[in-house]
Amino acid sequence: LKEWEMKLDSNIGKAGTITFTITNSGEETHEFVVVQTDTAADKLPVVDDKVPEDQLTPVDEVEDILPGATETLTIEGLEAGHYALICNLLAHYGKGMHADLTVK
Repeated sequence: LKEWEMKLDSNIGKAGTITFTITNSGEETHEFVVVQTDTAADKLPVVDDKVPEDQLTPVDEVEDILPGATETLTIEGLEAGHYALICNLLAHYGKGMHADLTVK
């Protein structure tokens, strides 16, 4: 994570248990939100500069990742499908902090 991008080592994962190692290389606090959706990560709805997570299928998240910090998120039983990974802090998504993940 960094202003204003989210890069993954791979956009394809294997169903089951997935562990994300999330490093905030930026100068601002960010978050890492995983939602299951058929919609491309850059096409999610936006209301008041945020994605309304309650309109999607939330999976898990890590909030308040401070600059320079590294956090891990392990999700067990992740099913095959499409997921959007986003930073949903005010205006961060709209500035480009999102990525697509396909789980097979």
